[in-house]
Amino acid sequence: MNVKEITKKEHSIVEFILEMDGAEFDKALEQAYQRTKQSIHLPGFRPGKVPRKVVESRYGANAFYEDAINDVMPGAIDDAIEKESLELVGQPDIEILEVGKDGLKVKVDAPVYPEVHLRHYKGVPSFRPKVEIKEEDIQKDIEQLQQQAAWLEPVERPLQKDDTAVIDYEGFDNGVPFEGGKAEMYDLVIGSGSFVPGFEDQLIGMQIGEEKDINITFPEDYHADLAGKDVVFHVKLRDVKEKKLPELDDEFAKDVSEFDTFEAFKADRVEKMRQRREDIAKQTFENQALRHVVDYMDADIPDVMVDKQVKRMVDEFAMEIASQGMQLQDYLNYTKKTIEDLYNETRGGALYRVQLNVAMKEIVKLENIDPTNEEVEEEIQRLAATYNMPEDRVRAAVPVENLKEDLALRKAADFVVEHAVENGSEPAKEGETIVVTKEDCEPEHHHHEEEEPTAEETPVEKKTTRKRTTKTAATEEDGTEKPKKRTTKKATAEEETEEVSKA
Repeated sequence: MNVKEITKKEHSIVEFILEMDGAEFDKALEQAYQRTKQSIHLPGFRPGKVPRKVVESRYGANAFYEDAINDVMPGAIDDAIEKESLELVGQPDIEILEVGKDGLKVKVDAPVYPEVHLRHYKGVPSFRPKVEIKEEDIQKDIEQLQQQAAWLEPVERPLQKDDTAVIDYEGFDNGVPFEGGKAEMYDLVIGSGSFVPGFEDQLIGMQIGEEKDINITFPEDYHADLAGKDVVFHVKLRDVKEKKLPELDDEFAKDVSEFDTFEAFKADRVEKMRQRREDIAKQTFENQALRHVVDYMDADIPDVMVDKQVKRMVDEFAMEIASQGMQLQDYLNYTKKTIEDLYNETRGGALYRVQLNVAMKEIVKLENIDPTNEEVEEEIQRLAATYNMPEDRVRAAVPVENLKEDLALRKAADFVVEHAVENGSEPAKEGETIVVTKEDCEPEHHHHEEEEPTAEETPVEKKTTRKRTTKTAATEEDGTEKPKKRTTKKATAEEETEEVSKA
């Protein structure tokens, strides 16, 4: 086939007009006939002996058109792509413009690897947060451990805020008990906000053994059958438990760490916090440098490359939550989303991943980055150690060329970071990752407030000694519904995927 016209369109789509004259197309039809004639059956003819003209007379001149076109198009498209020094990245769309005894004319829209121009990748500006450790930060850190090491002790006094109330309750809608509104011996931390507004506050001051009716209005965004309704809960206070905090002394250090003195324990917490913040600062610097390269890149990414990355990321997410015991469909049901919603949410991060990969590949070419055999061997050894498998199995599982390509991309990212120029600084705060922009470069594990399932997390303390106790999640086996505030947190597929970084 001959290439008659070539037109470059947006999103790296190249349009080809391919033509084949009548004689050449007739040859393709003959080849299609020869290939398929054994499967042609007509009365009066043995299998494979039906003449082509008889078949075309019986079924029409176009009897072999589809087979012939399917035979010639892949090679014709490959030849056209190779002739123009392009790289096909997805399935082309083919439209038949003309077909008949005079020949074949088709239009092909082929997604190709984009043309790439990096406007700035050497000496890019980047931001490194200043690492500071303040005394109040350490105090907060240690207080969190102190809270985790707390225990509960029964007390004989009226219920107060921060106490754990052991209660029986039952909810009534116009005097009729409603489904899921009853529980017995339930541990509720007063002030935790785990129940609907007003419930916990009305328990304060109750005595052990006291019974009380409390009036509650469910939020408008609650379950449809209770949303906005005024109901009454009959509550009986069974027990009151007070949280006890351990003294911050040497004994506390021994309980929560491997250190014998509080001074050594605190010094270790300072060092660990410093290391975490330095890691955050380093990662922020690297991420911003790479983001700058992408922001200053001209490349019209074809949709098919992003589509493939979206699919890959959603598959990764499905595998990750499956390892935690949740299937993807269960996640979608819980979050009230469709798979299309998940794909759409993932698209921004997928686009950035593709852009970053394209940019690094371009740097590999521009800087002639070619990992040595020694570097490849070191990578094989690293993978073998990481996955606890023989090096021969690594070589069999991962082609050397793939390893070299991955190493080259990593070295390209290292090149950008090593040549980046620090530009400004701010203190790095514990527990947050400083981001480059608000779009597509946020921490991959941030959360949004959403509806929570019926089973709730409630601290259950089983010890009354000074030793540390572990908080566990209590899920009601009978499926009863608590008068809870319907808020929890969840992560999207995009947020659960790996944060873009140089490694």
